[in-house]
Amino acid sequence: MRRLLNRRFVPFYFDMFPGFAADADARAAIGKQRPELLKGQIGVNPIFLLTPDGAIVDELSAREATHEGLVAKLLAVLRAHPEQAKPSAAEEAIADPVERAEVLIDLFRDDEAESLLANVDSPRAHYLRGRLAAWRSDYEAMRVQFGKLAGNAEFADDVRVESAWALWAARDFEALAKHLAEFPKGSRRYTEARYLEGLAHFHAGRKKEARALWRTTIKESAQDPWIYRMDWAWADTAASFGARSPLGRIGYMGAYRNPEVFLRETR
Repeated sequence: MRRLLNRRFVPFYFDMFPGFAADADARAAIGKQRPELLKGQIGVNPIFLLTPDGAIVDELSAREATHEGLVAKLLAVLRAHPEQAKPSAAEEAIADPVERAEVLIDLFRDDEAESLLANVDSPRAHYLRGRLAAWRSDYEAMRVQFGKLAGNAEFADDVRVESAWALWAARDFEALAKHLAEFPKGSRRYTEARYLEGLAHFHAGRKKEARALWRTTIKESAQDPWIYRMDWAWADTAASFGARSPLGRIGYMGAYRNPEVFLRETR
């Protein structure tokens, strides 16, 4: 995953009203700029983009906050506020072309990253070029780069998961389920792989198997973004709305549904 948020933004969350994540200072600062948010219950909190001194410069509603919508908004804010988009001293000191390419990838400057990697013949460079190809849906170029990593144990799990997303894009659910079966539990890509494997079973008509896989993985794994998304998928595939999820949640984001469960299109 890209790290645009952590490269140029500091993400944090809080509740506007008393509760587990309540923050009185943050509530006062936001309320001063958006007093309407202090007058009653908020269905789903919006996402605010703030300067370091707390001034709101832009925002997204929960419905707008898809991956594409959030990335577009973050990049637009950086373009509008270039003074906040300057690289850190540590970034400027990076001399290795592969490390510099990784920073550029995080910042969605893919063409510049590709140029830096073009003449580098190393496993990491081939892996990054494969990911760049996948992100532009050039799966043949992805396979060429990943083919150069055959037998490389360091990148085996990464290549397997990135290749799985290509099968997902092709909506080849049976092949996807087979591709991810028995994924190593100790891998850092384990929860992502299990989420995808569950989706493959679900869309192949094996809803019960998908939900059991997700529940087991949630219960036996440390929480991370893929576990949260898995829990969301489990809740959205329940027999009735309002079922308590494995993480104890009741309902996710109101009417907004998990986009990998409720596909907008099929191929």
